[in-house]
Amino acid sequence: MIRLNESGDEMNQSTHFMKLKQINVDMIKDVLKQSEYSTKSSISKETGLSVATCGNILSELLVTGEAIEVALEASTGGRPARRFVYNENFASVAAMYFRKEGCVESIVTVVSNMLGDMLYQHSQEKTVVNKEELYEVQLNQAQNLDKNHDENPDKKQNQKINDETEGFSIKDIESNIDAIIDKFPNLKVLALGIPGVVHNGAIGYSHFDALAYFPIEEKLMEKYDILIIAENDMNSTALGFYESYIKKTPESLAYIYYPKDGISGAGIIVNGQIVKGHTHFAGEVSFLPLPLDHKSQVKVQKNSLEFSKYISQVISSINGIINPKKIVLSGFYFEAPLTDMIKETLVNWIPHEHCPELIFERDIHKNYVRGLTHMALDQFKCNIQIVEK
Repeated sequence: MIRLNESGDEMNQSTHFMKLKQINVDMIKDVLKQSEYSTKSSISKETGLSVATCGNILSELLVTGEAIEVALEASTGGRPARRFVYNENFASVAAMYFRKEGCVESIVTVVSNMLGDMLYQHSQEKTVVNKEELYEVQLNQAQNLDKNHDENPDKKQNQKINDETEGFSIKDIESNIDAIIDKFPNLKVLALGIPGVVHNGAIGYSHFDALAYFPIEEKLMEKYDILIIAENDMNSTALGFYESYIKKTPESLAYIYYPKDGISGAGIIVNGQIVKGHTHFAGEVSFLPLPLDHKSQVKVQKNSLEFSKYISQVISSINGIINPKKIVLSGFYFEAPLTDMIKETLVNWIPHEHCPELIFERDIHKNYVRGLTHMALDQFKCNIQIVEK
């Protein structure tokens, strides 16, 4: 509950009233979104607001175009009631995420309406040569060149190697944004999913070299007249899973992702809130002080027994700190017999009564998009949450 400052300060009271009004607006919009159609009376019953308050807010929503008035309700003897629906095409939002599986980098873009229904999806992929592998290729080329005494090496082949070495750049991101703005001129918000640390709209440590240490929100909003929000990939995916399956009963969750030939990351939710940490480094489980360094964490994926032991250690570390009800393990490796080995190994690390429920998902796409879309749509709401004591 929000209470007015008893000191009678007019500015504070005005601010509180504005916040309360915005909460009321959000409640009415939620009712409209969940109903085939609504009347002032039905909205009043659903929200507990007076019919007059509902009428005033509906009038404002009609002016902005966020609500639409439809045909009158059939009369039952009295004056027929006016009916209202939410305008799902009032604006559109986009989710754009970046990921890397093995040597393949991807940019996936999904545009949705105000109800979260998908309107458009596009995926762009690029094969990227590992730097260590590239060194071996170039070394072999140099050796062959020396053997053949060829003074004119194949320039096209060298160019191909250089092109494959370079991953996606900011220009690639901008070309994807240009495309969706052209298709959807009513686009208002773009939520970006970043594989790395995101703090205050800037990217820090990232698995995408072109994105690392780049103030992405600031730079993109200088160019585009839309709101840009950036979030860590696992925070976004964990939120998507949470919103889909367990939102009605707030509880703790850890979502851990193991990309092919990559290092893991986790999204952590406690009591319905994403845990980001002081510098938004929370969830970077690859930095846990376990026996395997980053290179070894990649190599161990090829050995199911050792991989299951490592994963069990990560789960035990998380469980000992937040003790979540559910832990989701996501990645294309998670199928039998590896999933069975993890469950068997975990018994040696965690007492049965304290072991979290394990859920396995092969792909993060669905929850990744859902989480980002949820964040984008949330930008149309106030940032006030009513909490029961």
